[in-house]
Amino acid sequence: MVELIRCTPSAVILSQMQAYFAELGAPAQDQDTLTQEFFHDPDIRGFSIVSDEPVGFVFLEKAAHYTMIAEFYVGPAHRRQGIGSAAAHLAFAQRPGWWEVSAMPGGLAFWRDTLRGLPGLAEGPPRLPHQSAHFRFFAGEPA
Repeated sequence: MVELIRCTPSAVILSQMQAYFAELGAPAQDQDTLTQEFFHDPDIRGFSIVSDEPVGFVFLEKAAHYTMIAEFYVGPAHRRQGIGSAAAHLAFAQRPGWWEVSAMPGGLAFWRDTLRGLPGLAEGPPRLPHQSAHFRFFAGEPA
């Protein structure tokens, strides 16, 4: 069973964030910077992805007319088990409405598979040079 649990800047989540940024090839981030950026912005909500133990995280960012997955990570030992897709759909249930997701090169197949069949799904060019594609779609029932 996969669940999302609202997270705080714990040692586990900060360690996972360091692993995530290292995997992306980004420079090391100090914990104070990560905490300030991801846990003190009122438009960002962070969740730990839990499947018997914390295996990753998802950060959702609220924009005026849509919600965006700002960061999404499942640790390498827990990939290709359906955990990421289940977590993504749990995230979508947090905020019914329009969503946007940008895919990194290594995650493009994952996002295409996970988003398949969602209403209004449109794939477009990447928004940033290090991305592969950008998706827009509708999730859930309107409130």
